[in-house]
Amino acid sequence: MAYPVVREGDKLVVLPPEGASWLPPALIVPLKGTGRFTACGPHVCVPTDIEGMAPVTADYVRPLFPVKGTGTLTFHLMPAHKAAHSNTKGGLPLVIDDGRTKLAYTYTVSVAASNDKGSDPTPPTSGNAEFLRLPMPRPVNAG
Repeated sequence: MAYPVVREGDKLVVLPPEGASWLPPALIVPLKGTGRFTACGPHVCVPTDIEGMAPVTADYVRPLFPVKGTGTLTFHLMPAHKAAHSNTKGGLPLVIDDGRTKLAYTYTVSVAASNDKGSDPTPPTSGNAEFLRLPMPRPVNAG
């Protein structure tokens, strides 16, 4: 089955870890595409565009720990995000969005959220993100 390709200009919407909130509330990461061809203008994304991007800084709070904590996010694609039969001229699979499978991320905390009595004893370590794709004038799918 073929699914829409992910391309430069699309975004990752990072869902907050369970029991935590991002500061600011919406964490949206724009994507760059380095694939060797384009889909309706922008370059397509290959796995290294997402899994190899520089860590993204994100601040979080929890209800009992209102003083923000800080950390960085790194993203991990699932097998469902890599086109098995469509690839770039260099042989890299295209990144696709099946509309169901969420991306995973690792959250490395450098400063835990806190309150006046101490720090968050179990800061978040992982979570999910999903693609927010820009509209295309015509469908470009891969599978």
